[in-house]
Amino acid sequence: MELIQWRMNYGENFRVFPISNWTEMDVWEYIKLENIDLPMLYFSHQRDCVVRDGVILANSEFIKLKPGEEVVNMTIRYRTCGDMPITGAVESEADDLIKIIEEIATTRTTERGGGQMIKGQKPPWKIVKNKVISRLINLKSTELWNIKI
Repeated sequence: MELIQWRMNYGENFRVFPISNWTEMDVWEYIKLENIDLPMLYFSHQRDCVVRDGVILANSEFIKLKPGEEVVNMTIRYRTCGDMPITGAVESEADDLIKIIEEIATTRTTERGGGQMIKGQKPPWKIVKNKVISRLINLKSTELWNIKI
């Protein structure tokens, strides 16, 4: 079985995503190899945090403390960056690329595993995807050309 179907008709084009199957480790090793500068959020730093449902969230004006929650100063880093009130951090002392690569080599949680969305909420992209699929199913073939999402 071929991974890619290479036949292409006149007027068609290919969309290629060369790193779509890279792991988090692949990305970090490439960053190290190419000496790419990164925002400090990816490296460990001190930050006031709230631990909510096992997820470490940065304390901010977007976080409303729930009963029993408290703000704690922690040494954290972000394995992925996203919306502030839902992106989870990890406790980490990894303040350089070598330490991050060593940390990733021993962890069993994915880079998306620390997000608030993982803890029972449906991710926004799934909500949009479900709406699009539902809409496509209900359209007649002639209406597909004029679709607005």
